[in-house]
Amino acid sequence: MEIKFAKDMLDNIQLQTKEKIPLTGLDVWFSSIAMNIAFKEEYLKSDKDMEDARHLRMVYSDKINEKVNINTSTQAQLESLSGVGPVTASKIITGRPYASIEELLGKKIVGKAVYEKIKDFIVSY
Repeated sequence: MEIKFAKDMLDNIQLQTKEKIPLTGLDVWFSSIAMNIAFKEEYLKSDKDMEDARHLRMVYSDKINEKVNINTSTQAQLESLSGVGPVTASKIITGRPYASIEELLGKKIVGKAVYEKIKDFIVSY
């Protein structure tokens, strides 16, 4: 049996993009992982929801194909990157705009070690 309650456009989108995720041996319908992350980061924004979003990004990194745009991402999105905390995320935001991701090194926003961790997960367009 499937019950659908749609109160607004977001609910409709979540129902249209739902997927089954194995959970303790049962197939349970969820909205997409990316939708859950976006909802937690952009709408709920509590400390617990931000922690949940970071956890979802790590656990399901192979299922979500997203890169963080260093020119447009929020503080929370930047902090989801490995090695990037609140201070570094603020530096990235303050240093905008970037023509390329390599400018993070050139502008001395991040060190080489952090850059190596995040370079495959960021874009600058």
